[in-house]
Amino acid sequence: LRTWSLGLLVLAGALALAAGADEVDEKDVLVLTPANFDDTVKKYPKLLVEFYAPWCGHCKQLTPHYAKAATALKKAHPEVGLAKVDADAHKSLGEKFGVQGFPTLKWFVDGEASEYSGGRTEDTIVSWIKKRMGPPAKEISTKDDHDTHTVSVQVVVMGYFTDKESKDAQTFLKLAQDMDEVEFGISHAAEVHTHAGAKDNSIVLYKKFDEGKAVYDGEIKKKPLKDWILMNQLAYVTEFDQDTSSKIFGSPIKTQILFFGDKTDDKSKAAKTAFDEVAKENYGKMVGVYVNKDKNNVLEFFGVEAADVPCVFVVTSPEKGGSMKKYKGPSKEELSAGASESLKKFVTDYHAGSISPHVKSEKRPASDVDSKGVTTLVGTSFDEIVMDENKDVLVEFYAPWCGHCKQLVPIYDKLGKAFESVESVVIAKMDATANDPPEEINVQGFPTIKFFPAMKNKVPQDFEGERTLKGFKKFIKKNAKVPFELPKKKKSKKDEEDV
Repeated sequence: LRTWSLGLLVLAGALALAAGADEVDEKDVLVLTPANFDDTVKKYPKLLVEFYAPWCGHCKQLTPHYAKAATALKKAHPEVGLAKVDADAHKSLGEKFGVQGFPTLKWFVDGEASEYSGGRTEDTIVSWIKKRMGPPAKEISTKDDHDTHTVSVQVVVMGYFTDKESKDAQTFLKLAQDMDEVEFGISHAAEVHTHAGAKDNSIVLYKKFDEGKAVYDGEIKKKPLKDWILMNQLAYVTEFDQDTSSKIFGSPIKTQILFFGDKTDDKSKAAKTAFDEVAKENYGKMVGVYVNKDKNNVLEFFGVEAADVPCVFVVTSPEKGGSMKKYKGPSKEELSAGASESLKKFVTDYHAGSISPHVKSEKRPASDVDSKGVTTLVGTSFDEIVMDENKDVLVEFYAPWCGHCKQLVPIYDKLGKAFESVESVVIAKMDATANDPPEEINVQGFPTIKFFPAMKNKVPQDFEGERTLKGFKKFIKKNAKVPFELPKKKKSKKDEEDV
């Protein structure tokens, strides 16, 4: 959970699970049951089917987007149907099509099912289906068509090419085919080019926010053009939620500047205005993100309390994996004293490399070692305890909500008791949702268990063994650098129980 992408996916999932759908008009969504399923699939040559469960939070989050997409497509492509089936009530249908989680979306063409690979918002669903109804980019031949198409969704990418067979035009169309979640258009008509004020062999991204459009000035090759679209489809500041998270963290720009605010507070709104200006000035270098204080899971992820709002963080992540780094910006008090000045100084200092990464940490307990002999680590105590060159240290990185972690507790407590009298061995645990482990330790899931042998410049080893009392003891005995003997104790069958 230390990589930025994984961390935010978890948060986005939590947001979806917490969200309940308001009353939604689903008049254009077909309701399927075993009785009408086959007839409906035959009626519609192209049909998107959502397999859902009424209790599923992700399904509730999808509901309004799916309903709006159904209405939009009914007008544009009446031959396409959007349907849903309660696969919890009608398990036979879910089993027939290999449904293993909710929601699962399947795309039926002439009765043959395939996986839906598009997004989960109205625009992305509509765009994905339109790409399968005809050419990847809609051909625009009149001024009226141009004006209608460029405002049809939030973001539209237009290509203006007189020669439809040119290399640049073909590159544009190939990219349009690859980018399911973006709406494309192409025009070969001179009058449309003139009407749009566009040069031949030019590409323009139209958007219903900020300055309204962006003109591409790079070489027409797929990779740089795709990166440009992914960057420019975002506003100067995008509010973080389930719908926008994939765009925010799918951007080629791997630095985000986040403003945690309160829409109901005047001081927060004033600071947000200053933040908007700074985000605009740094557009193309940083992705500006607004997080409202009701996004409790996001606040918790950063160690921010509601009383701390407004405040600012910068977050960076390497292009391929690696560890996320957080940099703490102006506090509530600093923003109140002078938001514009404090924000500009923070961003300048960040770019200059003069700010150290922020380490999230709980308060250190009065006693590091609990009654079971297990040492509790926090962000600020990790190096002192774990990196002690005279200690062999086993660390479990866990999450309080993790079922596997909860199952491990009784075994890990017995392990702590078993080594309680061994001075050279430390059995430790860290809540990795409330504390940041050092950046070189990549915690990808829970529980993650690592061993730090007694030596200078410790290099952690992944725990490899059975998660039983016997398995842990065997691993520590084999890998410990300091010799030790455990007190003799009669084993019980329960001690050997696996997770």
